[in-house]
Amino acid sequence: MKVILSVVLFACAVLPARAAIEEFPDAFTPKAAEKPNAEPEKAKEAARQAAEAAEGDEGEEEVVVVRTTKRKLAPQKPPVELPPVPTLEESIDAKRLIHHFCRAWKNEDYKRMYWAMSDEYRGGTSLEKFTKLFVDNKASNGGLDDERIDGDEKLVADGTQLSVTLTWRFPKAPKKSVKAVAVKTKEGYRMRACALIPIDLDDL
Repeated sequence: MKVILSVVLFACAVLPARAAIEEFPDAFTPKAAEKPNAEPEKAKEAARQAAEAAEGDEGEEEVVVVRTTKRKLAPQKPPVELPPVPTLEESIDAKRLIHHFCRAWKNEDYKRMYWAMSDEYRGGTSLEKFTKLFVDNKASNGGLDDERIDGDEKLVADGTQLSVTLTWRFPKAPKKSVKAVAVKTKEGYRMRACALIPIDLDDL
């Protein structure tokens, strides 16, 4: 009898409890320990990093504006062409000046020849007229081929005189012996009007 009574009491206690568990299982299931929500912390970290990046970008993109003023350049003047006067070495004495004059004559550099003349001569004769004298002279003899200074210098009233023999390019043109006169100046010797200059046929 005791055994039967015990079984009856167990059934009365256990069966209702099992039914309650089956009907409300959540009430009897132990809940896992709730983990703290990490989403707010991640959001805060992301916001902090974004702020730092923004500050860095502002520093890198700083633009400095420099204003410049345009200056108008003055028009450049063309270089002044200096006359081809004889050098001191070329005009240190009468002989060297005559050789300088004749060398320019052979090269048909009439402008250089003109500037080997004295100021007095150039004051009364233009470069164009001077050039024409030698161009006209070339038509008859082909131009100067060579020169030879004969004898020594001779002092005359208007400077230093030398005898010069001229040879022309045309083989049949006869040689010509002339008297060349140079005068001493502050810049060296210069040629004066003399027989070395062709005759101006326009004046005849």
